[in-house]
Amino acid sequence: MLASEIISDVRNELLEPVAGFWTDAELLNWINRAEKDFANRVRGFEGVATLSTVQGQVNYPLPANWLSAVAMFIKKVNDDLTVSWLPLTPTDLQEMSLYRPSFLNSTTNDQGTPARYFIWQNELYLDPIPDTTGDGNVKMFFKSKPVPLATTASSLNVDDTLADGVTAYVLKRAWKKEKEFELSAEQGQIYEQYVRLGLRSIKLRALNKINNIDLNSNRPFNRSDATSFANDSMPLL
Repeated sequence: MLASEIISDVRNELLEPVAGFWTDAELLNWINRAEKDFANRVRGFEGVATLSTVQGQVNYPLPANWLSAVAMFIKKVNDDLTVSWLPLTPTDLQEMSLYRPSFLNSTTNDQGTPARYFIWQNELYLDPIPDTTGDGNVKMFFKSKPVPLATTASSLNVDDTLADGVTAYVLKRAWKKEKEFELSAEQGQIYEQYVRLGLRSIKLRALNKINNIDLNSNRPFNRSDATSFANDSMPLL
């Protein structure tokens, strides 16, 4: 959905079909504020990026639209020249300083293939510090900030199914400016409903994991003999 469509819906509600008291610039600003608030609360926007490591360099800038990490991988070239992507384990500054007090040392003996990462002041820190320079050898999956809409012809970041929530947010601010506090509160409640809907959609997306094979299980995935389950010995707690 385009920002212009949201603006048109808002104007119809405000009984101002053409720009007058409410300028396109002001309404576009509120649309951007709505998406930013939605992203902070729902964290439903996703991004993917790569970075290249430099031998002896511990910290790297994160993408401008970075919000929070989901997963990170380091590329490994195997002996047969095939490529594997190994997960990096998240940690934090406190753990690093406690268990790896030499994590900032860039000497050759302290370098290696990164296995862990932590984030500080919008920068990614790798441990061990890379011992080679790699081209696009770190893959980052993350929750992202919305891309600000520059014009009314820009497409929303939110899915079309949630676009009415953006309309409600803008109307909440508009009615408040008009001193129509009851109407503002009504639109605020509608916006909150869309926030909950967004959170629910994230949970439903995560439920796809139940269809994955449990690689840690000692039972075959397609095991269907119900009596055999009853006969399995289970530890007593």
